[in-house]
Amino acid sequence: MKSYTVLLISFLLFSTSCQSDYELVSFDKRNSRAFISMTLVSNNIKEVEEKIKKVLKDLRENGKMDFNNLNLSISFFSEKKFAGYKPEDNEQFLDWSRSYIGEYTNKERILILYPMKLDKQRKVLL
Repeated sequence: MKSYTVLLISFLLFSTSCQSDYELVSFDKRNSRAFISMTLVSNNIKEVEEKIKKVLKDLRENGKMDFNNLNLSISFFSEKKFAGYKPEDNEQFLDWSRSYIGEYTNKERILILYPMKLDKQRKVLL
């Protein structure tokens, strides 16, 4: 029984880590906003877009988010410690804005890549 349990736990840990490279850090129920941290291999905008699309697909297909809720918004960050609302402190704001890589709004079905970087910002209709 012990070896079966250890094997099952190992399989679950392995399959979860291989399945996706993101984490739902927090969810603000009142504002229907999720904050997701994800690991980036590249800052190439096309690769970031494809990775976020895969995360959205996983969230939708596995029922991890209620996409029937038109008020749902999802913020994507490259670092877990910044996955949350904009900080008041200017020094923290700079680091937060560098980590903020995407914003999805379910009502419009729009993904905005690099919302805080006007020179790199891109809107994608999904």
